[in-house]
Amino acid sequence: MLGDWVGHAGRYGEAASGLMVRRELTQLYDLIERSRQLYTLLKAKLTDNVWRFPNGARLRFAVS
Repeated sequence: MLGDWVGHAGRYGEAASGLMVRRELTQLYDLIERSRQLYTLLKAKLTDNVWRFPNGARLRFAVS
């Protein structure tokens, strides 16, 4: 999913706005940690559980 999002963000730029939801907080932490390994290489910034990519795409993480 994290890799698919990169393709989506690249295609739609600032119009790309995504939400990844997990049932448990521990699952969310694992997902965010893995995303750090990938998205920091793309110069994306993580603030308040939202990744912001240089092209304006945004990806938010939340617990349901």
